[in-house]
Amino acid sequence: MNNKSEKRMPRVALLGDSIRIGYEPFVRANLVEKAFVWGPVDNGQHTTNLLLNFWAWVAAQQPDVLHVNAGLWDLRIVAPGSPFRAVSLSAYRENIRNFITLTRQHTDEKIIWATITPIVNDRVHETAIQYFTAGRDAADVLVYNAAAVEVAREMGVVINDLHALVVQHRPEKLICGDGVHFTGEGYHLLGCQVASCICEQL
Repeated sequence: MNNKSEKRMPRVALLGDSIRIGYEPFVRANLVEKAFVWGPVDNGQHTTNLLLNFWAWVAAQQPDVLHVNAGLWDLRIVAPGSPFRAVSLSAYRENIRNFITLTRQHTDEKIIWATITPIVNDRVHETAIQYFTAGRDAADVLVYNAAAVEVAREMGVVINDLHALVVQHRPEKLICGDGVHFTGEGYHLLGCQVASCICEQL
């Protein structure tokens, strides 16, 4: 069979922060011979950064399926006791809307939006004190997730509820001492669900 008649392997792009980097190897392993999986080497950080890198990370890649997991950087508290977050809730909403709009203007891919994974408050606060950072708050995770799901559903985007998955399997068991990142077991669990969700869209 010549190359022209061979079916192209589907392309998948994974975008997101360090949580995405952690589960990406497990997604690759689960999608071997099913899809080519790509993700930027850099930490995707917040939704503003996704927009700034849109052309290189989305438009230039032209994947068949795009899986996005962003929010933990957006809701970072900028100073202890401050009401300000790195990306305000209203800006987070608008960033998601703009990102989805741009993606649909420049690609034909299917989009999956993953909810922000839980954090363990006491561990986050201990880490913040130790490293002189303001940290995050679990209550913000729920608020930002609600906003993201509302926008994504309104725009007809598939939701991958990673938050519910982790809650179901006990965050205290799957999340490391910093209260944000995951154990190997946690990343494996996330990667399997991400791969399963992607398979449904291929």
